[in-house]
Amino acid sequence: MIGIHDDENTTETTSVMSDNRKLLLLTPQSDDSQLLYSSQQWQSAGLGLDPDQEEAAASDPESDSYNFMTQFKQPAMPEKLFKVIVIGDPTVGKTSYVQRYVQNSYSKEYKGTVGVDFALKILKWSDTQTVKLQLWDIAGQERFTWMTRVYFKDAHGCIIMFDLTNKHSFENTLKWKKDVDSKCTLPDGSPIPCMLLANKCDLSHRQVEQMAIETFYKENNFIGWTETSAKEGLMVNDSMKFLVEVMMKQDGSLMGKVKNSKEENIVLMKPGTPERTRCSC
Repeated sequence: MIGIHDDENTTETTSVMSDNRKLLLLTPQSDDSQLLYSSQQWQSAGLGLDPDQEEAAASDPESDSYNFMTQFKQPAMPEKLFKVIVIGDPTVGKTSYVQRYVQNSYSKEYKGTVGVDFALKILKWSDTQTVKLQLWDIAGQERFTWMTRVYFKDAHGCIIMFDLTNKHSFENTLKWKKDVDSKCTLPDGSPIPCMLLANKCDLSHRQVEQMAIETFYKENNFIGWTETSAKEGLMVNDSMKFLVEVMMKQDGSLMGKVKNSKEENIVLMKPGTPERTRCSC
């Protein structure tokens, strides 16, 4: 994330590095301006050697600078990029879910998504593997459905969400699933993996019974389902982790087998009550 502040003579830029270090850059306002650092400033910012030091170090393998340079330069970790589409009726909580997963935050002030919003989540999946998730939060209003073929293109996985307190949103998940299956396939022609999420499980006045969800997900080729609460953060990370595992397996990037979704139950504890809700993932 980069924030920029301009005044008459300088541009002040605060850059947040991937490990949360902050770097403050002051750039003169001119067409041929350059960023100037002392060697100490460059290294204290965590950037390694400055370019002049690096050139000198490369010519003298016995220098301390050369040793610093070789320690700083680590081989890049392999990355996998997956596009995940998040779809469902309006107001079921798609944007809140994405916000909770990516930033671990929740707000009551979300506005309806217009077209599509994007978010990026980077996961250190293992010591040797990094996963980048490109999350497409797609508007649920009917006036945007004519664009779904464009939005769905090249998706690797899908989340279809409904609101437990709105039975109509549950009934419409079949429409969303058929739309995805008709427009998205894996290289072998099979459907992309889809998770069914029953959001707003923190609310008591539900209109959809668990047995109905269980039957529905089995009959319509979902990889699994679970109740979630974007507001409380319940099952948000777990549901995404399960989907990533399935995508990694289908991509051939995951060693070993993912547990069969129909044989594994994830137990979700409702907030503030001893009652248990079983969800198949």
